[in-house]
Amino acid sequence: MRLQRSQLLTIGFSLLAVSPLLANTASICDNTPGNLVLNCGFELPYAGDGSTPMDWTGSQFTGFEDVVNSPVNSGTYSMRIANDEFQAGEPLFNGAAIMSQTFTDTPGEQYTFEFYVLNADPGGADEQFQAFWGPSSSPTSGTPLTAVGNSAPDSWVLHTFTVTGTGSDTITFTSYNSPSFYYLDDVILVSNGVIATPEPATAIPLALGLAALYFLRRSRRARNPEPLG
Repeated sequence: MRLQRSQLLTIGFSLLAVSPLLANTASICDNTPGNLVLNCGFELPYAGDGSTPMDWTGSQFTGFEDVVNSPVNSGTYSMRIANDEFQAGEPLFNGAAIMSQTFTDTPGEQYTFEFYVLNADPGGADEQFQAFWGPSSSPTSGTPLTAVGNSAPDSWVLHTFTVTGTGSDTITFTSYNSPSFYYLDDVILVSNGVIATPEPATAIPLALGLAALYFLRRSRRARNPEPLG
């Protein structure tokens, strides 16, 4: 059966409409079993320039922040995140864009936290990308896990860390890059199934306390012997 020209045009436009859906592939982080990070590869619907991606919390965002389809580490999209340094009215981290996500985890349990970062302008004068892990009450009070500067290459680099849960923890990314951008993709947080060993400063008082309890019980039994049957 010969199709009319109008029918062929209709089929062609239909295929064009479907093709973006066919091209949209899952990120490697979406296929990582047990990943706690939601929208880890930024594949979910996005509201546009300067908006915070779904399931994330953002602050000090401007029109520079965007979910983009190039460059990507995997899947279809990545997150472009960068403000100009010392941006007016944006005091934290030298005016950096800030993005975070909070998790309920197991106190004392160890987790693998990893992500990919690309610096679009290696060697720039005013650029920094930081990643923090910390309790939700003060998530950025400690030393950052990493602080990527102008030496980062123009390629995707994997950053991997072992972190310990406190019950409620937050991952935080901060970024400024004048006049270019950093890109973030494939954020992963998975349990290692290992409970961290207590530090010696904690273990010694615990051992002394158990020993004291043992001798206290022995002393009580000596003063109050059990009656013979």
